[in-house]
Amino acid sequence: MIRSARTRWKILLPIAAAVMLAGSMAKADTMTDWNRKAGDILVDSGLGPLPVDRALAIVHASVYEAVNAITRRYPVSDIKLKAASGASVDAAIAAANRTALAKLVPSRLAEIDVAYQAALITIVDGRAKTDGISVGNEAAAAILARRIDDGSTAGETYRPRTSPGVYVPTVIPEAPQWAKMKPWLMTSPAQFRPGPPPPLDSALWARDYNEVKTLGGKHSDRRTTE
Repeated sequence: MIRSARTRWKILLPIAAAVMLAGSMAKADTMTDWNRKAGDILVDSGLGPLPVDRALAIVHASVYEAVNAITRRYPVSDIKLKAASGASVDAAIAAANRTALAKLVPSRLAEIDVAYQAALITIVDGRAKTDGISVGNEAAAAILARRIDDGSTAGETYRPRTSPGVYVPTVIPEAPQWAKMKPWLMTSPAQFRPGPPPPLDSALWARDYNEVKTLGGKHSDRRTTE
């Protein structure tokens, strides 16, 4: 489970870094450093692949909101954070990570705080630093509040019962209840889902079945070379 999460994290890291970069190389370094720290902390917590994915999404969304509240380079969400002019982006990144991670994996708080304090030491004390920390904390709190009832903690109810025409996975799916979890950007989990197969007693199902039987039979005289 942990190995799977670590593998997935190695895939997500460059994607997250590319999406979240917002400014100079210094800011890119801060972002990628925290991406790596957050990934390691979450994977080592033993949450499992899907909970780690959710946690990383919360962390990255928090950082995006915090940084964008300062830079205003990208679309603004309806959270509508207001950052003081000149607020430190580096401080905002550190605070957003710290607040989100501390809530998501409190068992790793000591490790989180070590990383947080190490980051703050490199930032000059002053109003910019304080304002950056403030907006980072606000961003993480807002994102965490939005995801608190997203359905991720719902109990597992999958039971492989079926009837003719209804597919049952040959392997028990991981966290099947997450299919009903609140999406991040879609209006519902089913927004782009295709419709169900036709009923077994419908003319369309009979037509398709007969077509497969006619063309797919071993000695079919209707099947073309193509």
